[in-house]
Amino acid sequence: MSSIQHADIRDSPEFLRLSAALAMELVAGMTEPADIFSRWGYTADDACKMLRNPAFQQLLKEAKATWGADTNAEERIRLKARLALEELLPAHYELAVSQDTPAPARNEAVKTFERLSGMAAAQKDGSVPGMGERFIVNINLGLPGAAPTVTVDVPALEQANAE
Repeated sequence: MSSIQHADIRDSPEFLRLSAALAMELVAGMTEPADIFSRWGYTADDACKMLRNPAFQQLLKEAKATWGADTNAEERIRLKARLALEELLPAHYELAVSQDTPAPARNEAVKTFERLSGMAAAQKDGSVPGMGERFIVNINLGLPGAAPTVTVDVPALEQANAE
């Protein structure tokens, strides 16, 4: 974003909605303000204009009160954990790709990335996203002399018939 006008800050609901989240991140104090503004796409000049703007100053004041509230402890912990996790991702990636890391540790690192990306999450029908159709056959032979039961589970076929 380049060269924000004061009128833009006051008149844009989208900007104010986004800057409320920006204000919360700034008052959290987990990262340097310059890094936060840069990550949000603002130049140093934009940041100075925003910080001098009364509307943004009010957002910062409200964010500080919300962030410090006793009722916000769970949210503070969750956000701090997310920020810490994000900081650890590059080191975790290095573990996953390093040939010096034992294979079980590399495997766990890859599984962590799968979980974080949502690729390892099972869907309601038990299938894994991106793994295509599935076909399961269970044969229970039961007790000797009893008639065996056969169960066939074909979610893809059931889904096609439902559509």
